[in-house]
Amino acid sequence: MADTSDIKGYFNTLAEDWNKNYSKSSLFSERLEKVTKLTSDIQLKDKIVLDIGCGSGMISSYFCEQRSSVFGIDISENMIQQANSYLQSRNLKATLGIGDATNLQFPDNYFDVITCVSVLEWLDKDIEAIREIKRVLKNDGIAIVSVPNKRSLMRIAEKFYFKLKKIVDPYLKLKTGYLAFQKNQYVPDEFDRLCKVNKLKKIDSLYYVTPYSEFNLFKKLSTYRQFGMIYFVKLQKVGD
Repeated sequence: MADTSDIKGYFNTLAEDWNKNYSKSSLFSERLEKVTKLTSDIQLKDKIVLDIGCGSGMISSYFCEQRSSVFGIDISENMIQQANSYLQSRNLKATLGIGDATNLQFPDNYFDVITCVSVLEWLDKDIEAIREIKRVLKNDGIAIVSVPNKRSLMRIAEKFYFKLKKIVDPYLKLKTGYLAFQKNQYVPDEFDRLCKVNKLKKIDSLYYVTPYSEFNLFKKLSTYRQFGMIYFVKLQKVGD
């Protein structure tokens, strides 16, 4: 299993072309769509927002555009550089830096909104990250979290594909992408209970298929738990 330095190196390698490639794909547009939908009932102006795993800054930029006060952290220094460049190119400002999701350098009860999109699956100490989200979130604050849906038929097919690929062609260096680094996948109900134990109550959730959601059939199927590869959940802190 990959360690933290491997994961950091993986994202440092991806950083340079991340926005150029990712921003034009359904992978990003679908993620951003879910974030905007799950925060559509929140007045974001003047809210203090933390974007955990901010990557190259696209979700952070959305909150900047809503006139939130935005902080972003990422494990990859190259991603932070890309994020700063991206925000500057759009005349947006956020406070970005290297950070550890399991040891957030912020005071208790500080943020109105926290996003943690496609982060927990990379962590050995994912439960500690959930506890940190709860700690720095204000009472009644909102967290938007996404995790891989372990029960998705598309996830199962994806795993089978890569296993078959290794069997058929064992002598080549295979590019398995993120699956070579991913540590965790989650059963949605079990993830909800994990959050609840840590005083984060589910108030809404969504699913989507990736990377096939540009096809209408898959986009329709993505609303069902059996197919949606990613589980988005909106959580509210219910007190200390």
